[in-house]
Amino acid sequence: NEEYCRMSGYTREELFQMTINDMEATMDDEEIVRRIELIKKHGRASFESEHIKKDGTHYPVEVRIMTSDVDGFTMVSFLKDITEEKKIIKELTIAKEEAETTCREKTNFLLNLDVEFRKPLSDIISCTDTLVEKIQTPEMKENVQIIASTSIRLRNKVDSILDMKSQSVKSGVTETPQQNS
Repeated sequence: NEEYCRMSGYTREELFQMTINDMEATMDDEEIVRRIELIKKHGRASFESEHIKKDGTHYPVEVRIMTSDVDGFTMVSFLKDITEEKKIIKELTIAKEEAETTCREKTNFLLNLDVEFRKPLSDIISCTDTLVEKIQTPEMKENVQIIASTSIRLRNKVDSILDMKSQSVKSGVTETPQQNS
């Protein structure tokens, strides 16, 4: 039909002179014969393939074939150029992979935050508590108490951030399983 002529670049007359092998880019002769036998057996088929345009470029097509016994055995095929669909799928796959990478990086950052900040802050708080009890000078005691209270606030912030991470994991919002390298 005219649409296939437009998609492929061939004229109607040229297409009538061609075989499936002339248009098909991915299947060899054996595969074509096997596919035709399956179509004859089942009366229909749907699959994706690649066809060759007149200029030699390949393009993906969705193929739907039905058989008809009117006027002898006939196969009627419907082809759809799925170049745009393939492009969108590729873009979505890339976006998904980028989102998963970002999620892994965020998770690694939060794990690092836990290890690199929470433990040292707890140590600082513990030491300042001991120092406050032993220091006699009011000015020094006040400075150590400032260190202690600032450390506690900072640890609470870290805890708050890590609690948000843990809640998002429980709800299944942000975690992607890490793959072993």
